[in-house]
Amino acid sequence: MKIIPSAREQAMGGAGVISALGPQSMYYNPALTSSLTSFAANFNYAKWFLDMYEQSVFLTRPFNNFSLGFGIVNFNAGQLEHRPDYPTEAIIGEFNPNDFTFYLNFSHKLVPEQGVIGLGASGRFYYSKILDATASAIGLDAGVFYQPVSNLRFGVSLLNWGTEMKYVSRKFSLPTRFLAGADYLIALNDKFTSPQVKLTADLSYLYYDKQLNLNSGLEIIISNNYFIRTGYRLNDPTNKFSAGFGLIVKNFRIEYAYTPYHLDLGTGHHLSLGLGY
Repeated sequence: MKIIPSAREQAMGGAGVISALGPQSMYYNPALTSSLTSFAANFNYAKWFLDMYEQSVFLTRPFNNFSLGFGIVNFNAGQLEHRPDYPTEAIIGEFNPNDFTFYLNFSHKLVPEQGVIGLGASGRFYYSKILDATASAIGLDAGVFYQPVSNLRFGVSLLNWGTEMKYVSRKFSLPTRFLAGADYLIALNDKFTSPQVKLTADLSYLYYDKQLNLNSGLEIIISNNYFIRTGYRLNDPTNKFSAGFGLIVKNFRIEYAYTPYHLDLGTGHHLSLGLGY
């Protein structure tokens, strides 16, 4: 649930509570999908370290007064050796832990006299399986964004607030967190056309871990079709730096992110394909 299901936001240091773009933006802030003006889809694949990977699909459709979205994220922990309860080198077999998260998203956009306001909420269902043991939970995300002028936006959200998950007799809480952030678009000419630079930063607070993180990102908009991105995570012990690029071919967005990990964990590669935004 902490792995980002989007190559664009991964490349920008994990910041996205206001800068995330596309139907997968509901992962950060369920209000952001209200900005989409047509049917949109996002498909993401992330090759994590070892043989772990994540894959996801997000869809959003706007209606007259609201937008409706759906998402599913799957994390696969790869093949693990299954051993008996007592100390031994004997291997019984292998097993493949899997986690699933489902989203049902509603959002609405208001246009008062000054600025733009977006409101949103997502119902969540969590399912996890290890060997024959399963755990599940239900949760809620809520968020809002405010855009006072065309090149400045603010956003806040509450994510993963819900019931406990339980494996046999062991219970654990969802990774509830609060996000707050801003982004600012810098025009390099007086016509606000490309090239442009977008700066963004998120403060993230994990409620149960009592951990505060700062994620920051930069996107250089070379033209309407080409983008270069980088980001930095201040308090992440396993990954500080990330980078990537994006391009638009007709109605498709192709995004890639490169993430080197510390502690000899290897390198992560993220690839996203977007449609309709």
